Amino acid sequence: MKLQNTIFVNGFADAFSRLLDERLPIGIAFVLRRFAKEYDDKFKVFAQTRLDLFKKYGNEKDGEYKVPKKNLDKFNEEFEQLLEIEQEFDIKKVSLPKDTQMSAKDVAVLENILDIKE
Repeated sequence: MKLQNTIFVNGFADAFSRLLDERLPIGIAFVLRRFAKEYDDKFKVFAQTRLDLFKKYGNEKDGEYKVPKKNLDKFNEEFEQLLEIEQEFDIKKVSLPKDTQMSAKDVAVLENILDIKE
């Protein structure tokens, strides 16, 4: 399944972490744990690339980067390009048990990986 890099900045990790805390059938839990490892590996690459953008366009002070106004348009343009990149993940949509409890917000963020039936 292809997912855009926006999953690294839109609250996906928090919602996914809450899903992993649910008691799920072993097969679903295995698939989700495998996906979590793949997600973490790809997030590290994304995070390093994002840091490289901050280093390219920003100024570092006390371990934090701030992008000056004169570089903000260029930074935002490249960051948008980074977010739009699609990556292949080894997961198919997952059907959760009907009694799985999730907030509507979490469902919205995770809808790309969930097979939701009403």
